[in-house]
Formats: sequence, C-alpha cells, structure tokens
Amino acid sequence: MRYLEDPRQTELFNVFAEILSPVAYRRLTSGWQHLFRCAILKLMPAGKLAEHFDPAMGRPTKELYSMAGLLFIMEFRNLTHEEAADAYMFGVDVQYALNLQPENQSLCRRTIERYLKLFREDEMAQAIMHDVTAELVQLLELDVSKQRLDSTHIESNMAKFGRMKLMATTIRRFLVQVKRHDEGSYNALKKSVCERYEASDQSIFGWKSLDDDGVNALRQSIAEDLEYLVEQYRRNEAHNSRSTYLMLVKVFEQQCEVIAEKVVVKKKTGGNIICNPSDPDATFDGHKGSGYQVQLSETYSADNSVQLIIAALPETACESDSRAIAKLIDHFDEHGHRPETLLADTAYGSDENFIACACNSPRSWFGPSHNEGTVNPVIELISPTSGREKGTKKESVASPEQGSTVSNGSAAEKLSSPPLLTILDFVYDSQSNRFTHCPAGLELHRAHYRDEEDQHLLLMLNSTCGTCQLKGRCPISRDPMLCQLRMNGKDLRLAQRRAAERTDEFKAAYRMRGGIEATNSMLKRVTGLDRLRVRGRPAVFSSILLKVAGWNLLRAASVRPLVRKLTKGGASGQSALTFAASYRRHAASNSVLVA
Repeated sequence: MRYLEDPRQTELFNVFAEILSPVAYRRLTSGWQHLFRCAILKLMPAGKLAEHFDPAMGRPTKELYSMAGLLFIMEFRNLTHEEAADAYMFGVDVQYALNLQPENQSLCRRTIERYLKLFREDEMAQAIMHDVTAELVQLLELDVSKQRLDSTHIESNMAKFGRMKLMATTIRRFLVQVKRHDEGSYNALKKSVCERYEASDQSIFGWKSLDDDGVNALRQSIAEDLEYLVEQYRRNEAHNSRSTYLMLVKVFEQQCEVIAEKVVVKKKTGGNIICNPSDPDATFDGHKGSGYQVQLSETYSADNSVQLIIAALPETACESDSRAIAKLIDHFDEHGHRPETLLADTAYGSDENFIACACNSPRSWFGPSHNEGTVNPVIELISPTSGREKGTKKESVASPEQGSTVSNGSAAEKLSSPPLLTILDFVYDSQSNRFTHCPAGLELHRAHYRDEEDQHLLLMLNSTCGTCQLKGRCPISRDPMLCQLRMNGKDLRLAQRRAAERTDEFKAAYRMRGGIEATNSMLKRVTGLDRLRVRGRPAVFSSILLKVAGWNLLRAASVRPLVRKLTKGGASGQSALTFAASYRRHAASNSVLVA
C-alpha cells in the first residue's frame, strides 16, 4: 500500500527545537538540511516510486518522499546502506531534512536495496539532477549564460585487472556456471582446462612470480583455453545465450586473434574493451585508466553568489572529449539552461565541436580576415586548438611573447624573428569564394575551389615565389615549376581560431576556465565521486547524478541569505514551523499560558 505525505506539511509544534540546544537547532536550520526540507524534498520522485505499489492493498510502504530523499542524501554524503539506515533511524539532521519525527523510525538495509533498484530502473536520478538544479538556479537567480566544461574520471567498485587476469577470470566465471547448471557437460571438457581454473587452485593467478618466458607461455595457454571454450559451446543452445558465455566471446574477440590457424594475444587493443567481467560497461582510457567519466558544465559568472553544475553527462571512460559538445547541446535542448559562452580545454577544441556550436554551415566561417563569411555561433565555444598550423614547419615552436610560430634557434633569434605567415594572410574574395592574392600582394597564378571536397588549391609560378622576400615565412610549398598550397574549410577554421587565441580578449576570457578543475577535485573529496561503491552502468550513472545534484545542494546551502529567506517563510510550509517555534518561546515565558 502506498504511503505518501505532503512534504510541505509540517507539525504544529517543532519537536527538534525541543530536543536540541539553541545553538544546535540554529545550525540545523541554517544548513543544507533546512534547504533540503524547504525546497528540495518536494522535488523527490515519490510519484514514480508510488507506481510500483498498490494504492490500497498490502502493508504500508515507508513514506515515499522520505525514502527518495534518503537515497539522494545517501549518495552525496557517501554513506553505506547501513549508515543510511542508521541516519534514518537515529540521525536528527537527516530526520529533519526528510521532515520526519525523531521517533518510531525503523529501516533495514534490504529495504534500501529494493528502493535503489526501483530508482535505477526508472532512471529517477536524472529527474532529480534536473529538478534540483533548476530549483536552485531559480532560488539563487543565477546567470547560466556563462559556463565552463570539463570531464573527470570515475572508478567503479571493481578490481583492476591485467589482460591475463581478465581472460582467466572470465573463463573461471563461465566454468562455474557450466558446472552449476550442467555438470555432465563440465565433466566432458578437457580435464587440464577445468583443473587450471578450479576455485581451489590459485596457481594460474600467481604469474607475478614467473619470469618473462613463463608469463608469455601462461598468456598463450589462457588464450588457447579461451578459444577452446568458445568453440566448444558455440552451438550449445543451453549455454551460448548465457551472459558468461557472451562475455567469454567478447573478451576473446577483444584480446585475441587467429593468425594462420593459431591463437595469439593481440599486441594492442582499443579503449572500448571490457576491463572486468563484473562491470562489463566500464571501459579503458589510456590516460586515466579503466572506469567511467562524467562531463560537467558549471557556471562561472561573477554576478552569481555561488557557482553550480548545470549539466552532468555520465559516460564510459573511452569516450573522447572531442565529441562531447554535440551531446551537451542535445542535453541543453532537452532540459534548458543553454549557455551563450562555453569555456573548455584543448581536448574539446576539435573542429567537430566548433561546428556543433555554429548555427549554419561552417564552410563559410573563414576567420577574422574574412569577416563577410563569419557566422554567429549558437554557443560561443572558447577552447584552444591542438596540433600544428597548416603550412608551418615541424621544427617550429610557439613563441608566447609574440603569440605566433617562429623557427627554432636561440632565444634572441626567437624574439627578433618575424612571425610566420598563415593561410589567413592570403587575400580572399567572399563573393566569388576564391583566393586572389598571396601575402605579398601578388596575384595568384591560379586558384581552384572544389565544392564536393570543400578544398582550395592555390598555385603560383616558381619564378614569382623564388624572388619573393616573404618566401621564408610563407606556408606555400615549392616545387621546381609551381608553388602550391592546399587547404579546406577545416584548415581555414583552425587558422581563424589560432589567430583569435593570440588576442588579449581570448586570454582574458579563457582565464576563468581553471575554476572547473577545483570543482572536480572538491566534488570527489566531499561526495566520494572518485571511486563509487557500486558497479554496472545503471548504478554508476545513478550514483554520479545524485552526487552532482547533492554537490549543488551543498553549495547552495553555503549562501546564508537563501537559507534565512526560506526560514522566514519563503518556502511553503515554513510559516507553520516559524509559528510553532515562536509559540513555544512565548509559552515558556508565560506561566498562565502554560497552565
């Protein structure tokens, strides 16, 4: 039977003011607990939870608003199931936040696990993240037009395996299932294979004591066992649909290959691979390791009283930041709070991301020297570019003093040498979509544009370029007869962005990006986001979103004027609390009224 109470309804008499000292009660009503009770509890997805219970039959459930709120609090306070149950029964601060009376409360771990399962099945954490953030943005009247973006790596609750242990553990998990459900089939396997992965035999995992030859031999043996089991049960309908067998096949395909009818372990694997069979959704990033990551977009306006994380997009670790912007824009379109300016580091400075931020064809976006073709972006993405500029020498280096590329040499030469020219120094005619003159002002011998390839081909006679004073700085390549330069729309856009990076305006704007790094660090320390207590994609994604939403709550609670505003009746239901507290104080000083 469903048990729902209006979260805005409060008791006439405030029990917490009775059992706590004035100092303790003052701290309670000025912290995150009060903000949660007044503004956040009503946003909990109790209605979604109620859909899983009969409205009239059966024993009453726990009060659903308080249970949803407890799961939320459990995540951002990084509590275990036992600690969450204790906080529900004995924690005065949690009881106050959940609008519970500090008496006759009981809860067990199993109940929490059941509600967590419902939470993950219905993806309620996404709704909480959006609703809580939107409510806090409104209460704090935040400016969300300026945001900064970064990703942070997250580990799930799984062991870190090497390739050998990964393959061996996958085999053992499959053999355990076969032995449990079909002992006859298990006994028909090669005895050596079965004995090698018996639970009582740990010798196969003691490879650290082996020399290089022993390790290579053991790795080859495990790979052959993988192939043997895959082929043995490929047509066995009783086992080839089991998750352990599908895992076996996937690990074999990712880690091994067959060359000349011989199984060998691959020298290299991609990032989108299984890292541990207990968490098959966790992938690998060569820089950060195995696990997951989350894209975080945070406000940075100087007018805001506090900065909040507006968007959180969990994803696997192998996902590249260079493709994150498009997904972020889709998120903004769905939930709102799209920024006008977005700061990001070099990893996000791909051409694809800048195209995703443009409102029309990027092919006409040729840069500051060709203003006629510049488009107004939907989102102004401020991010440095990576790699070399087209036409520059490999041995060239960037001079921070000049903000340009100069040749290698002594420090004096770097300071005195004029900057190298770029493709933006060529004269462009927007009406004809053609380049007409070189940086020296000489007319091009020929200029072609291939629309299907979005490519410009610029040609000059060698006799003309050979006598040019700018030939040592010009990006055009020289041949015995013709000098040429090929460039496409992407080259032009990159050149435009690199030119913009040298301006003082860009440097001043980009200076604000570093704040997101501190947010990532504090978020991990405060909420335990660096290593979660769960594994598996649904549980991990839910935990991430609840922790981020909780972080926003903690930050908002640091704005004391907001909490005081709610105390004075800014939120529904608080007038009763205020009246109850004042009534008690008056009664304590008036013996006639008490009598």
